[in-house]
Amino acid sequence: MRLPLSLAAGLLLSLAPLVAQTEWQTVRLPDVEFTIRLINDADRIEALLGDRLDDEFILAEIKLRPFYNTRLEIDRNDFLLRTRADNDSSTAQSPSRIAGSSVLALGEGSSVGGGVMAQETGPVFGGGIPGGGPFGRRRPGGVGNAGAVLNENTVRSKEASGQEPLVERLAQLELPFEKTSRDVSGYLYFQIDPKSKLKHLNFYYEGEHGELHLQWKN
Repeated sequence: MRLPLSLAAGLLLSLAPLVAQTEWQTVRLPDVEFTIRLINDADRIEALLGDRLDDEFILAEIKLRPFYNTRLEIDRNDFLLRTRADNDSSTAQSPSRIAGSSVLALGEGSSVGGGVMAQETGPVFGGGIPGGGPFGRRRPGGVGNAGAVLNENTVRSKEASGQEPLVERLAQLELPFEKTSRDVSGYLYFQIDPKSKLKHLNFYYEGEHGELHLQWKN
């Protein structure tokens, strides 16, 4: 029996979230358990946030479970997502950098995509930085290999009208960073092309509670 077109379309939409994210992976460090999956489909991201984020972001959904009354101490810069395809990488981006009240635009027609403001610490590169590990000697807060040089002659500020609700939504859903001994969960936002193949993605944590490195097969 052939389904009505409207019903078939509804079924496809209901199935879409099932293929828009990776499988959960769980890693137990000495005092904290991490459970993580990636959301790498712009339609799924739009359904969650109400915005596609310019089709430039991958979300990580994270659940943290502390053991033995451990007090969680985490920071955005503890996390890194990198694609081996072109070595592009990003630390977790803050809601204000993604959709704040002002964005930076470059001269000659280029811009900082997704409303993400360039950061003074410069680009993040993968392994091989002096100091070892994916973060290198220090943990920059910048994005990937998009290392455009900003100066007063090429940068102008402009108001991003209507963005405050998105900032609030991003902040509501973001992984909490306050110190706590309770289980917490939320999202981190990485400016990595969501069309990147999952098998090329590497997720890193390096912070107060140890280190982890995750990959996905498909």
